Amino acid sequence: KMLRPVRVSIVSDNVCPWCFVGKRRLETAMRKYNDRIQFEVEWHPYLLNPSTPKEGVDKRSYYLQKFGPRVEVCTYTIHTSHTYQAHHTHNNAPHNNAPHTTPPIHRSRSHETITKQMAANMKVIGEAEGIKFAADGTIGNTIDSHRLISFAQRQGKQNEVVEEIFKAYFEGGENLGSHDVLAGAAVRAGLAEAEVRAYLATDQDRDDVIRTAQSWHSKNVTGVPYFTFDHKLSISGAQEPAVFESIFQKFLAASL
Repeated sequence: KMLRPVRVSIVSDNVCPWCFVGKRRLETAMRKYNDRIQFEVEWHPYLLNPSTPKEGVDKRSYYLQKFGPRVEVCTYTIHTSHTYQAHHTHNNAPHNNAPHTTPPIHRSRSHETITKQMAANMKVIGEAEGIKFAADGTIGNTIDSHRLISFAQRQGKQNEVVEEIFKAYFEGGENLGSHDVLAGAAVRAGLAEAEVRAYLATDQDRDDVIRTAQSWHSKNVTGVPYFTFDHKLSISGAQEPAVFESIFQKFLAASL
């Protein structure tokens, strides 16, 4: 029986919680169609915070600073649209298929309280997808982690490396700017440590990662995750599995 090939391209940053949630939800949908569709998944870099130092900053402090002055719009963006945006803009139009999971936020509440609420919300959402989001940790520059994902693609281990990078940061609170952390993730995904460390010690793929990440802005991709299916249909946000399933059904019905 011939399987229908479908290429799934995902634009993502490795410190975006919705990208991890979106990966898990996509995979839940894909498992239901593995007997009819041959999926080819490829990951593309997006840099939410390209100026973050390699040594990293405390995650709690970072979120407090980032979401303090613009907390209403940021909380709306993250919890209602299910995307994480690099450049926050006021957008009061609700996402058609996004549940309104976030109660109204009032500026009179402290930034710290709201940051804690956001972390609690993500914890509940993560648990439903088998993700144990850690509240603490270090947020570092993600350029090297995207380079590793490029390296892993050439080794046929890209999806596995993405999973381990997500787990290292979101569950382990580890700094993705650290080559030790990245080498550990690569080894867990089945890559050879010596080769990975030798690669990370170079600047290979660095310019490509930065150029590709910047190119999405000219294509009107302003938030991640962003999914494209066979270059025919694109959706943004960590949609529920049923949304992905409806897309797969269209491919099988030859309407795409």
